[in-house]
Amino acid sequence: MKNFLKHSATLSFAARTGLPVAGFRFLAALTLLLGAIGVGPLLVSQGQKLNEPVKVSNVTSWASNNGTVVSIAADGSLSSAQTWQDNEGYHVVLPNSVPVDSLQVGRGVKVRKVGNSMELLLQTGPGTRVNLQPGHNRLTFVIEGALEGMPTDSESHTSSNSNSNRAQNDNSTRQPPLTGL
Repeated sequence: MKNFLKHSATLSFAARTGLPVAGFRFLAALTLLLGAIGVGPLLVSQGQKLNEPVKVSNVTSWASNNGTVVSIAADGSLSSAQTWQDNEGYHVVLPNSVPVDSLQVGRGVKVRKVGNSMELLLQTGPGTRVNLQPGHNRLTFVIEGALEGMPTDSESHTSSNSNSNRAQNDNSTRQPPLTGL
């Protein structure tokens, strides 16, 4: 290729093909111009897609043998996610991301908007181990134990019983309003 750009190489190639040197140069320039015109719009359209936010379509959590699994799915790459853990829980920030309108998250997961990013807070206890399993359009977190705000099996039975007992107690202690004074 390097020799092809030299003047003598161009002359010898033009002589072998039977084209005059000026015609050969015109043909080469025309080919480059048409190539640039054809590739230009493709590059511009790809460049504009980079500014479009990634839409987070699904956040699910479920209990497993090892603890709790939380899965986040989106229509684009989640490879730039930033994570850290503090006393509030395990934070997942997805830059340039927005939730879809119908996004619903389970107990123990909170969603916040931070600038043009989306933050998910997995409500874990301090020091809880969290294992991240990244995918292209999905992040899966395996959390040791249950999320706070997410009842365990035994808590869900006792909380439903205590709620019904509390409702009975509230009804029995409630006094009718005084009227006609």
